[in-house]
Amino acid sequence: MSLLDQTYKDEINTAMGQIFDTFANIAPFKFYKPNIEEIIIFDNDYNADLQEGVNNPNAILTEQYSEFRCRIIYPRRESTWENHIAGGANVAVKGEQDVGIIYLQFLEEANEYLKDSIRFTFMGDKYQKLTSPRKIGVLDTYNVYSITLKKVN
Repeated sequence: MSLLDQTYKDEINTAMGQIFDTFANIAPFKFYKPNIEEIIIFDNDYNADLQEGVNNPNAILTEQYSEFRCRIIYPRRESTWENHIAGGANVAVKGEQDVGIIYLQFLEEANEYLKDSIRFTFMGDKYQKLTSPRKIGVLDTYNVYSITLKKVN
């Protein structure tokens, strides 16, 4: 049971949709699923078990990806520091900072596609998942999800 009637929920959804569209990046974020291997010519002499490390020359790999407009949040430097204090005769303070961390916010349709996604790209940079998606919607009316990604080479 909800304390809000459908009229208020519709107004909240409209406002949240406008806010998301306003702050979503114009450049799309690409979500990649595993490639599909298609055999184009069947070769009786090819045996995948005996051809370790060699790709089947009669197969083509098809990339599967979809593009979504997302909000990207770059964490402040102060919030990414981890302090380690080592005791003993020589006390030292060592600081480590995670570089290349971003928080990605996206809508329901991107969340459905994300379930099988293995990698991500944005403006030429590659990313991998650090956390599972979590719902951060408002009052159970507007479904936005968030995930943490890390830049990889």
